[in-house]
Amino acid sequence: MGSLYRKNGQWQQLGQTLTRALDVATTTSTAGDPHRSRRAVRAADERRRAGAVCYTRALEIDPLHLPALEALERIYTAKSMHKELCDVLSRK
Repeated sequence: MGSLYRKNGQWQQLGQTLTRALDVATTTSTAGDPHRSRRAVRAADERRRAGAVCYTRALEIDPLHLPALEALERIYTAKSMHKELCDVLSRK
């Protein structure tokens, strides 16, 4: 579902689906289940990717929008995306 929502730009539905997937991954599996942790990480990564797209679109409207720049700074720092992080920091 996440891929379909992303392809169609349905960001609110994507966020809801990923939030639900993360909730399921962290509450329904047994402790120590390797699939549980993989699902949780995958859901968090997808949310981060979808968020980055939304923040980037916000910057297309206002290239110096500080909340979007700060959000991207956090995302790019967490993902060690140094080139993108440099761009964001230079805009700030």
